[in-house]
Amino acid sequence: MRKALLIAFTLVMATASAHCHDDLPVFTQELYQQATTGNDPAAQWTVGECYVYGNGVPCDTATALQWFERAAAQDARYMTSIATCYDEGFYLPQDDEQALACYRQAAQRNDFVALWCVGEFYARGRAVPRDTVEALKWFERGAAIDPSYCWALGEYYLEGKFVPRDVERAIQCFEHAAQQEDYLLLVLGERYIEGNGIPQNPKRGFECYLTAAQHGYTPCEWETGECYANGIGVERDPALALQWMERAAGNDSSHMWELGMRLATGNGVEKDTDRAQQWLQRAAQTAPAEQ
Repeated sequence: MRKALLIAFTLVMATASAHCHDDLPVFTQELYQQATTGNDPAAQWTVGECYVYGNGVPCDTATALQWFERAAAQDARYMTSIATCYDEGFYLPQDDEQALACYRQAAQRNDFVALWCVGEFYARGRAVPRDTVEALKWFERGAAIDPSYCWALGEYYLEGKFVPRDVERAIQCFEHAAQQEDYLLLVLGERYIEGNGIPQNPKRGFECYLTAAQHGYTPCEWETGECYANGIGVERDPALALQWMERAAGNDSSHMWELGMRLATGNGVEKDTDRAQQWLQRAAQTAPAEQ
């Protein structure tokens, strides 16, 4: 639940930042025109914040809520943000029933954070009788839209949290989520290789790394090289190890020094002192200056 609330409230703060000075919203005529004539929901939300803080206008929570609701009428994410405010007591008094009502309104517009949060309310029995079957329906709707929530549902299955423990279903969720986000392929690859909560499967772990590496995802380029260097999930191949490690090092200076040392010692790649020197020099040149 905390993750969902943080995502929702990040939107609250991010939308305010476009109109903020010194981290606090500032009421200006330009902002007001954007909120009224321009009908800009981000500006409308920020005007509401000005009323919360009493910054340039009287401090008035009721008026703030009116502006928040104007923004929410245009964008379901702002309705989720209102729900989060009620849920956590940000800007508005903490109120479980109001929070759930707002989450439901946003969920009707297919906001994935709201869908997940309604599920959390059912799972925890907040403002409604506890009902894990109903909770799962909401979780699955959120998971179908956003890969991070699909992954989170997998974690619930793995832990048996709110749903019966089901490792096979957890893996299905992880796999589905990872096909949509390269960073999740990295995490899933690590899980398969280490056997972290799921059956160990180095071959599948390598495949996850390789898929993301082929998309140009630098962390997985390096991990693919590591697999070839050490024969993890794939036959050892120093030449391919070097190829992937050089791709990663070319995109991320943090790998330059390690690659240079590997080439100098022949650790997982063919020893090549000239090439090692080149990478070590590049690493030295890109290292941050000492303070």
